[in-house]
Amino acid sequence: MRVVILVVSCLAPLFVQVQAGLAQDALPLSVAEGSPRYPWTTTAAATVTLRFDRGLPPAIEVVRLGRGVDDRQWRLAETVHATASEGELALKGPIGVDTLLLIRAAGRPGYILDGPFRWPSQPATYVVKTEWRKTIRGNSTGPHASLTGISTDDGAVRGCEWVDRTTWECVGVPLNAIGVVVMNMPGEVRCGIPGGGLSPSGVQTTSIRATAWGRLVIAQTGVTSQAANGVRITSKRLQLPRARPLTTRVEVVPDGRVHIDTIAEGVAWISGSDVSDDGWIEIGANGRASERFDLREVTEAPPDSPLRVQLQPAVTVSGRVRNAADAPASDAVVTLYRFSRDRDRDRKPPLRITVAETLADSEGAFHFDDLSIEPYEVVAMHPMFGRGVRRVTPDGREIAIALRPAAQAVGRVLKDGVPAAAVRVVVVPDLAQYAAAGDMTELRGGETKTDQDGRFAVTLASRGSGELRVGDEGAGVKRLSLGAAERRTGSIDVGDIELNGGVSVTFVFEAAGSCEVLLTGPAGRTGLSVVRSSRIGPAMFQAMVPEPGRWHTVAVCGTRERAVLPAWLDLSPSARDLTIRLTWPQ
Repeated sequence: MRVVILVVSCLAPLFVQVQAGLAQDALPLSVAEGSPRYPWTTTAAATVTLRFDRGLPPAIEVVRLGRGVDDRQWRLAETVHATASEGELALKGPIGVDTLLLIRAAGRPGYILDGPFRWPSQPATYVVKTEWRKTIRGNSTGPHASLTGISTDDGAVRGCEWVDRTTWECVGVPLNAIGVVVMNMPGEVRCGIPGGGLSPSGVQTTSIRATAWGRLVIAQTGVTSQAANGVRITSKRLQLPRARPLTTRVEVVPDGRVHIDTIAEGVAWISGSDVSDDGWIEIGANGRASERFDLREVTEAPPDSPLRVQLQPAVTVSGRVRNAADAPASDAVVTLYRFSRDRDRDRKPPLRITVAETLADSEGAFHFDDLSIEPYEVVAMHPMFGRGVRRVTPDGREIAIALRPAAQAVGRVLKDGVPAAAVRVVVVPDLAQYAAAGDMTELRGGETKTDQDGRFAVTLASRGSGELRVGDEGAGVKRLSLGAAERRTGSIDVGDIELNGGVSVTFVFEAAGSCEVLLTGPAGRTGLSVVRSSRIGPAMFQAMVPEPGRWHTVAVCGTRERAVLPAWLDLSPSARDLTIRLTWPQ
């Protein structure tokens, strides 16, 4: 694949190189589309035989352009419709005139350029390289900028120039070339990406978008001329949770501040209006190690300097998770983290950034592919067998993660005095400790469901204090305080837990219209529930609130939420059936 970057520079003078080794001259394609004819002053002529190095369609059109010795403007000399017999075509032209040939073929998009050359005084044969080309054309207002073309394959120059006050064009671009057109203006970058099909004369148009910064990214494998397969060029940033400012483990989300225009496999134009310190461009491919570039690093280079990336072979982190009895810990959640880069080197401890997550298979095995060689941390967690952590730099060998058993809570869940099966039991952390935690995975306990006899056994968190949350929105919820993990050993029997089904709340809402009532809570606790009410009559709604506490109330009107009064509903542990009147705020 050949990639051509068509760049507009406000500094460099304009030149067009039509063919290697020949003079550089401006050549707008519009010359061949209706320019005035060349005013010949000589009648002496000679015949030139054009021999094409590859076959041509039968019907061709040759447009001959000429100019005088002191004239820099190309003018239309003649248009010849002919047949290239056995790959050859004879043309007669005036001796000593600078000449440029533009060749088209019926039913074939694009054109062939040959020249410029001075028409010989004797009959001659010229070999024409049969390379089909196109013209990139666009419009842009504002000050004119000089245009320069750069080929990523061979460094050959492709020519661009302004045709009039608003129109520019790049002539002689290889037909299969791809790229962008860039105008680097003061405080602004304008970019056009050619799109759509070619006109019969071989013209491809662009539209211009203005941004604060922009850069072309070209990703390849370790072989310079080989494009990478399955390339992913994405923009990402850290999601730093406001509720946990001291956390050392952070998630990654797409960076919507960066726009990515995919041009071809492994080629994209990236641009944006702002530059952030927490964002980066990530480039990966199937079987290749991912590369990351801080956004500020990307934007510091000029837009006419493409970011070329040679993707190297990937490495894998793989291993097995085993419990304290040295048996496979199937279905353990295994999360891979990388460490933050130099910009956070003063942070103690360094940030761990989520890379990927998977489940261990029936043998406890796991693997993460398409990785770079750098340090990682692997955290494995199992709802019954505990937690384990390993640091590793990939070297091709499997790693073993031994889960460290934590204390367990056992008990039985009843509903109406009868053992309740399939009831959810989850260990949730104390909200204040969770907000202040550096490593929230240490505060995370297990999750399970009761068996047919209503019994359960669930792993507790390895650090901090928390609660046992039993039940759901349908059966009701009860919470039991677990105390500090550092003082727990072995198994804790919490006995029988009776679920009472929650609190029935009836809402009277005369002005509800088509809206419904939604409750979220309890506030200040982990493991929140969202309860949607049911309409039971005109202006009347009913909701089963699973547990006491403070619940936030809103109206849902289609896809929009609206505030209501009262906005908060406080339910005591002794509450049973309540009726609440709702109104719109004044």
